[in-house]
Amino acid sequence: MIHPTAIISKETTLWNNVTIGPYAVLEGENTVWDDCEIMAHVWMRDSVIWEGTMLTPFAKIDKSSLWNWCKIWAELRKCHFGDRVQGSHTNIVLEWTTIGGYTNIASGTVFGIWWGKYDEKGDYIKGALNIWSRVFIGINAAFFPGSDNKISVWNDVFIAGDLEIRHDIPDGHTVYPRSLVEHLQKKWQTFDVVKMTESYAILNRNKMKEEGIMKHW
Repeated sequence: MIHPTAIISKETTLWNNVTIGPYAVLEGENTVWDDCEIMAHVWMRDSVIWEGTMLTPFAKIDKSSLWNWCKIWAELRKCHFGDRVQGSHTNIVLEWTTIGGYTNIASGTVFGIWWGKYDEKGDYIKGALNIWSRVFIGINAAFFPGSDNKISVWNDVFIAGDLEIRHDIPDGHTVYPRSLVEHLQKKWQTFDVVKMTESYAILNRNKMKEEGIMKHW
């Protein structure tokens, strides 16, 4: 189950039924649990992937942990993912990102975790992005924070594509382009807008479901 061209460090622990493809490189102390598949040209260092997780070709995983049945095409560094997270092709996920279970990240999403600011002592402090459970993030979304240097996206959130997110998104909310929301507001006076920015609106999806608005979407 291990291709002869794969390079695996002595410090790496492989459990049962693990598949490692051609030219994969596992450096440092890694743990790969049962039924995982590491495909061709994957690079992995000082990381843990749990049962059933798949790393697709050219994924890069550095100092990260991925729980059960994740599927990752991305580049991860110092990230922590829950069960069944999917990171689609061409995702860029850099430092200090935490993602809860059952989250789907669509192709081309950019997590701007390289942001930061200098404190009073002159030290550079990186930002943080926390995405919780059952979140869907659309194609080409980008995350860059406001003045507080962090973004939290909570549970049961839907984020449309081609948006640059700069604010926290509460439980059960959805984010759509401002132009679309303004158009829909002309039809439904009860449209529940929690926050309106220059480019997008945050909507209370749970309330919209209760009022029956969501059936038109």
